[in-house]
Amino acid sequence: MYTSKYPIKMYLMLSSLILVMIELTGCGGIEVGVEDISSTETETREGKGIEFGIEPTPMPAQISYTNDFYGFQFDYPETWRLTEGDQSIILKKGINRLGINFRRVDEDIHPDFSRTGVGTGDIIYRGKINFMGKVIPVKVLLSELKSKAVFYGENSFIEVEELVFAIALEDLDTDFIEVDLTEEILLEANLILESFARTAAVIEADPPSGPTGLKAHLNIKDSFQLGGWEKVRLHFLLKNHSETPVYLLKWFTPLEGVAGDIFEVKRDGQILPYLGILASRTDPTPESYVLLEPGESVYSEIDIGTSYDFSHPGTYKIKFHSPRSSHFAYSEGELATTLDELGPVYIPSDEVSVELIGSPPGIGLTLRRTPDEAKELILAYLRDQKPDLVQDLNLPIEEIPIEGPWEALQAQIFRVKEGIFRNESFLIRGVDVIQLGSTMGGQGITSLVLTDLDQDGQTELLFVYSSGSGIHQSRIGMYAPAYDEYRIFEADISYLGNLRLYSENPPDVRVQVVEADRENLILRYLDMIGNLSIEGHEGQVRLVMHVFPGLPAEIQQKISSD
Repeated sequence: MYTSKYPIKMYLMLSSLILVMIELTGCGGIEVGVEDISSTETETREGKGIEFGIEPTPMPAQISYTNDFYGFQFDYPETWRLTEGDQSIILKKGINRLGINFRRVDEDIHPDFSRTGVGTGDIIYRGKINFMGKVIPVKVLLSELKSKAVFYGENSFIEVEELVFAIALEDLDTDFIEVDLTEEILLEANLILESFARTAAVIEADPPSGPTGLKAHLNIKDSFQLGGWEKVRLHFLLKNHSETPVYLLKWFTPLEGVAGDIFEVKRDGQILPYLGILASRTDPTPESYVLLEPGESVYSEIDIGTSYDFSHPGTYKIKFHSPRSSHFAYSEGELATTLDELGPVYIPSDEVSVELIGSPPGIGLTLRRTPDEAKELILAYLRDQKPDLVQDLNLPIEEIPIEGPWEALQAQIFRVKEGIFRNESFLIRGVDVIQLGSTMGGQGITSLVLTDLDQDGQTELLFVYSSGSGIHQSRIGMYAPAYDEYRIFEADISYLGNLRLYSENPPDVRVQVVEADRENLILRYLDMIGNLSIEGHEGQVRLVMHVFPGLPAEIQQKISSD
């Protein structure tokens, strides 16, 4: 087992030398690359459905959204998809996009509607709606009798108390000349906007702040269901409550992400250790600073679940640490230029709470790791295994883009794309890194199957990996956390060539020979050479391949036992 303090697509590109294929077979296996060819035959299967009759279309359920920082909320149909930015919300239904930009009167933001410019046409008045207690006009851009866009408010902006909104309904995926917004979509957008209401904002009228005039304001969803595969999103707002402009070094704040232990996180009163990356620093530059004018604020959103352990139910309390190595200044001439000039900067912070509710058995170990987080974990693992490894090793990685391991095991599989560790694959589960075989210049993983091989109610991950370049062999491995979550079990049989795993009748898994026909650029699936089982003997668990009798001699000659 390797556990690190660092946090944690297999698509191979088709080329003239390397087959890159991800095949979700109709029998439960996943094949991810087996030989040196550039394309393969594909087969299309048509499924049959059962018709039970026609039912009336129900009204879509409503989802509520609340923005505590700016103090508003609204409802939208579940048929729309919401994307949240720092000071914007995008609601999409198919090709239709309702863009909502917002700010406080004292903040600087410009509306960002993705089409460049506005097409020609006439602005036509189309009635009014009630938006947060204020009656505003609805205006449609009409061209050749087609509705091209809808704008809300008198002058493209809507002021409600201290908030300013810029709102437009558009279709940005279609050529402008073809766009024609329907009456139905206009009605739905109007209903969404009419549901807007004010709420109490997080920021106090005149909160206490430190000597710099800065204060950190935090916000987080009240509760999460463990195992819901939802990021633990923490909103961070830093505001200058003073009457003087302040330059602040962004290091060790969420304005640069999470690159150190910058939060105090407690679960049921117990302080949690930091599990994230530890950034190394060179001398600061002017670009390392952010300038906050009086009353101005800056905002960032992070997934705090990648840096602290949110894998257990309980009540979590989160507070921002004042940076221990930072700097602030009141003019450009006072900016630090060396590390020696840095020191503690006191920034008071709100404390927020989140409740993590228990999850079904086997769920809730951790949240997904990004490639950058996985890279740090894999690098730490490799350096632990090979202490003489160069410190600045380039390790470009990608995640194998299949959902099975995450859904069944809450694990991800990453592959190294190039370099001395090219094609090596690693399973990451929580902060644990487990290498899936050793390629030694070979193709690495070529086939995956998830099944309950021993029918104990818990899933195993079975895989084939190819090792050695030129003349290569395939070996079969298994990750079975029910037996040992920190190691790989390997069958004691290897094959000189390519194999795949085949599971037509789960949990049964068979092993099949694969041959590449380079002339016709196809893969040929040949003999089934055996099946797999999990067996125990004297307290030891083994992955066993049972070789079928009567195999052709040329196949038998390529099978060897350890």
